[in-house]
Amino acid sequence: MSGRARLSVRILGVVLMMPAMLLAGPREEPSLEELAARFRDYRVALRRDTERQRPELRDWNGPVHRLMTDVGRRIEDGGYRVAEVYRLIGRPDRVVHGGESYTGTPVPRDETHLVYWWRGGHDHMYLIVKRGRVVRSCWWYALE
Repeated sequence: MSGRARLSVRILGVVLMMPAMLLAGPREEPSLEELAARFRDYRVALRRDTERQRPELRDWNGPVHRLMTDVGRRIEDGGYRVAEVYRLIGRPDRVVHGGESYTGTPVPRDETHLVYWWRGGHDHMYLIVKRGRVVRSCWWYALE
């Protein structure tokens, strides 16, 4: 079969599959509970991988980095109280209260930062809490 014929067969296959793909509807995203369970599992794996035998745990834009970002985005809508965040993803590696400093940056007095380490603490996601609710998720990168 020539290259042109193979291409035609592939295009025909895609065209024939389109109705089935459209009827299947959009892919359902995992729930926050499911993502949070994976988040907790990854944190355990990161703590246990002291010899850094699993590079996928620390890869830029790898599964852990993407998951932490997704969880942060889902939690930052202002609807989650600190206790609920702890229930979902566990206690942070560090809590920084307003007026204190972390990574050389002072935390505003009306905020608390919940810090979740990613790569040994020098890269981390932090959740900004105001009046007891998470209002934003951010990242701090050491840029080493």
